[in-house]
Amino acid sequence: MQLRMRGVVALETALGLPVLLFAICLWCEICLVSYIGAMLDYALAETSRYVRAYPHKDYAAEFARIFNASDSVWQQFIDSDKLILKVSYQKDLAMLDESHCQDRTLCFSSDQKDLIAVYQVSYPYRPLFSQFTFETIPIPILKREIIAVQEYER
Repeated sequence: MQLRMRGVVALETALGLPVLLFAICLWCEICLVSYIGAMLDYALAETSRYVRAYPHKDYAAEFARIFNASDSVWQQFIDSDKLILKVSYQKDLAMLDESHCQDRTLCFSSDQKDLIAVYQVSYPYRPLFSQFTFETIPIPILKREIIAVQEYER
């Protein structure tokens, strides 16, 4: 009986270890995506809170300057060159409804004196396992958006 059981541990390890390593890598991937999403949420909320509360000559430029500040914690984990920042404006809440226009970009203006601002940040996230897919899977884009009232423009 003892002779027949030799090699069972090696066989179980050979079959189970790849599954365990895959599960750990998948868990790390999910944690990284969640962390980047949370950091984008926080950075966007804090930046828009500061920008909308004080008068600026160019809200969009100030938004980009503060968001890309070199002392931000999130810049250690993502490539800030890949960030896409957009700010668009609207005069009233009725025009925020997408049913009023075919192309959403036509609903917004670039007039910074409008009351409502939509701050957007997009980040193309490259998964850890993307080296193994040979570019067959499209790169997902993490997108966050905040609609804020420009308090100083009221």
